[in-house]
Formats: sequence, C-alpha cells, structure tokens
Amino acid sequence: IDGGTTWGRPILDAGVNIYNLDVSGRNPNRVIAGAFTRGVHVSEDAGATWVQGVGITGNVYRAFYTDAHPDRAWALTSDGVFRSDNGGRNWVSVGQIRIGGAIKHTFEIEVSPWDANTVYSLSIDGDLVVTRNGGSSWQIDDDGLPKDPECNICEEIQHLVFDGRTPGQTYIAGGVLGDGVEPQSMWIYQREEPGTS
Repeated sequence: IDGGTTWGRPILDAGVNIYNLDVSGRNPNRVIAGAFTRGVHVSEDAGATWVQGVGITGNVYRAFYTDAHPDRAWALTSDGVFRSDNGGRNWVSVGQIRIGGAIKHTFEIEVSPWDANTVYSLSIDGDLVVTRNGGSSWQIDDDGLPKDPECNICEEIQHLVFDGRTPGQTYIAGGVLGDGVEPQSMWIYQREEPGTS
C-alpha cells in the first residue's frame, strides 16, 4: 500500500504457482488471481478475503478484467478460454481458440480495455489471433508484422500492451528468432485497434 516500499504477509495462499494478478481498472478493490491448478481466485476487498471462481476448468495461465465492462473477466486455461460476467465468481467456457478448425496453442491472452468482447491471443507459432465477438470466432490479425519465410515457428510475439491514455493505441513487442546463426531481430509494432478512434 506504499508503492512497494514495504511488503506484508501473504494475503492469498493458493497452494500452487499463481501465474498472474490483475486489478480492475474500474474498482481498485477488485483483484483476480490465476492459480495454475487451483483455478481463479477473486477478492472484492483489496485482498482481505478471497473466493474461488466456479465453473472454470483446466490449468489456469492468465486471468484478466476489462475496463470496458464493470463485471467482465476473461481467463485462459488448458481447456480453452473462459468468460465471467460477475467479476470472476462464475465462469462459462467459450471454447478453444481455433483457426480453420485447428487449435491455436497459447499461454497468453490480452484483453482489450475498450471492448469487452475483444481478446487477443499470442499463439506459440507466432500468430496474433483475435476475437471481436466474445470468443464465438477467432481470426489471425497480424498483417504487417514481420515473418520469417523459411520458418513458420520462428516468430515470437513476446507481449502486447494497451495505451490507457490513447483509445485504441496498442503496442506489440516480439521478434524473428532465426535459425540460431543470424542475430535475433527484435521489434516493437504500433497499431490502432479498430473502432476506437
């Protein structure tokens, strides 16, 4: 509570690795934690008490809120993507991330702060994949990002962030890994999310 100068006792012991934390941009007392084999845990009182989300399955990799909806939360697990409309207490599956029927494997998702139905997936084969309809369908959305024509698994998108001060402004950090002989090519790419200008 003092900007990281001092730290107190643990406020949540999930028993396993906690893969990520997120704080609601609309309510700073609402915190969500993705715990690998123990699901999603939610606090509504800045960590004083916690409840475990119901209905979510699989190993949890990521869980996030979106500023675009007061109660919307998204989670990525080994069983696919899940959505909550009550702050993370109850979850429904929206299924695996698929392109043309094939599952896109990923350990990362990023949730738009401007559109509650827009979620990006950073797939392990280098594609940026997005849904703009709440997970009903997904499309590859990486036009303009550099690609290695000799290797379809060489590109790696490391991170995607949103500029909270500029609606629609998105940054992607990644690189072309090459074959181990050529130097790595790292880059930052800027784009504007559709419909937010």
